[in-house]
Amino acid sequence: SSGINAEYGETSEKEKPKSKIPPPSKRFKGMISSCFDPYMDLYIEQEDRNMAATLEKSMLEETWTIEDDVGNKILSSATDLVVYFAQAMKRCSALTRGQPFFDLYTLFKRYFNRYSAFLTQKIITLERASTEPESKTLCLIINTGEYCSQLTTQMTENIKRKSDAKFHDRIDLKTEQQEFSSVIAKGVKALASSLENKLEPALITMVKTPWGNTEFEGYQSEYVTQIATVLSSNVPIYHTWLASSSHFKYFCDLFAGSFIPRLVSQIYKLRRISNEGVERLILDITNLKTILLEIPNMSNLKGKELLSSPSSSNTSRYNKLVNREVGKAEALLKVIVSKNEVLVDKYTAVVPEQDRSESDFAKILDLKSIKGFERQELLDKYLNSGKTSSTLPSTGGASASLGVSLGQKEETLPNPLTPTGSSSSSLTGGLNASKVNDKVNEAANSVVAHTQAFRRLLSDVFDKQK
Repeated sequence: SSGINAEYGETSEKEKPKSKIPPPSKRFKGMISSCFDPYMDLYIEQEDRNMAATLEKSMLEETWTIEDDVGNKILSSATDLVVYFAQAMKRCSALTRGQPFFDLYTLFKRYFNRYSAFLTQKIITLERASTEPESKTLCLIINTGEYCSQLTTQMTENIKRKSDAKFHDRIDLKTEQQEFSSVIAKGVKALASSLENKLEPALITMVKTPWGNTEFEGYQSEYVTQIATVLSSNVPIYHTWLASSSHFKYFCDLFAGSFIPRLVSQIYKLRRISNEGVERLILDITNLKTILLEIPNMSNLKGKELLSSPSSSNTSRYNKLVNREVGKAEALLKVIVSKNEVLVDKYTAVVPEQDRSESDFAKILDLKSIKGFERQELLDKYLNSGKTSSTLPSTGGASASLGVSLGQKEETLPNPLTPTGSSSSSLTGGLNASKVNDKVNEAANSVVAHTQAFRRLLSDVFDKQK
């Protein structure tokens, strides 16, 4: 047959050149619907009104709460808005993929911005959240911000896929994504701030404690017990209700970075402090550091087990932050226990230059009840030192000087959450550097080594509160 075809100047099917003209189904696709594009403005205006009504209704009906056993912890108003977006996209893409569809995309941008502003306004009203429902609402807002942030990425791809190619370069929801990221950051900051506000009574108790006494009851001060109780009551809720572990880690960092400096500043607010008062403060700070280091582990996801066991890589940065900030308190106490004749040298040796000031040094003199000529002499010596480090050799940092080490022997420790009620005299009869360091080392060994026992104690307290 090929010979016959050649004879009559015909070619076979295989020999026929392929046509470069697209099939009719593609050549004429959208030609009819595109004729209506110039008149689709009425349709887009109606979608605008419907979208505004849907968002307003969802915001008015938002309860800001969900049941505890609901798995997807986001606000219902967010899901309502997303469902409407999906329906609007489906309706419009069935009619056109041209300019009207791009106009619909601009509506999505507008109402995403309105919704992020709605969430931000609610956060402002919860900056001093004091109740459990308010804390859960903040967690819901943070989760919703994350949900919407991820949704903007998905919607960008869907809109590009459904629209004409000429609009692809103009479709971008990154600005809206950044707005929801801002909602997340503000929400986490408000959550950390609200927890810090709940600890305000404990800090007031700390200042009111009679640190000039020579005897103290129990193993630790009342304010330490108050702090531990507040943390064990609130942090597990945040851990459970925050959908993203990265947001919980961010919360831990924000809280520690803000609360511990406040704790250090409280020491400067104390009035007269005795040698025994300094020793008690050192024990309290050591206890508090142990408690603060446990915050990333607090969870009530496993029923009676209050604490989970995250990998060390998840908490290493947080641990460094806590150790660094608590080290400033340890350094300050190291200065306070120094003899008067080496006070300036010790202050410039263990307190970083950026953290030193004449007013803070004067407060240390107040704490030590140094007055008159000796006070002025020490102030002059500090000012003449140029606020630079003295030639006094470093003791290896505040933590090292206080003997805080994780590799020390395990001992049984009294419950740090509950005062023993027993009366104890001061840890030392007289105050000199070597005796204080020996007592601090002994206390630190006991406190830090009992981490597992401390976890069980926190669990018992949480069970009682439940």
